[in-house]
Amino acid sequence: MNEWMKRLILLWTGIVIGGSIIAAPAKFQVESLTRPVALQVGRAQFLWVTYAEIAAIIVIAVMVAVSWHKRELNARFAFLFAAALAIFAFQHLGLMPLLQIRSNAIIAGEEVGESKLHLVYVFAESIKCIILLVAGCLADHTLKSPK
Repeated sequence: MNEWMKRLILLWTGIVIGGSIIAAPAKFQVESLTRPVALQVGRAQFLWVTYAEIAAIIVIAVMVAVSWHKRELNARFAFLFAAALAIFAFQHLGLMPLLQIRSNAIIAGEEVGESKLHLVYVFAESIKCIILLVAGCLADHTLKSPK
């Protein structure tokens, strides 16, 4: 189970890197996409990235719970997973609703002022990615071998 948990943590990392860090800003480089259209594409993209993240989180959470119960998992790995999960929750429960309001206004053609919300989201996404990379790279050292 430990090897699968490591693989899933790294898969989650790949989802974040590919879906959020690489693909999200790429659409704004396409000159023929207007900002409202790019935001609509981004919504669909983030919806599917979120589905993939949730699927990974559920499977990892079950594996963490089983490993913890069997005393095959130490607190360091559980802490890293919990930290990534907390950032995910902050992004989707705290930031996304605010970003949705902002993007609704832009799509409707309204003028909106400057906002730091996207920078906060990018910062949170970057920290989450680093935590996941550390968890994946240290998985062999933080997961105990079955007895």
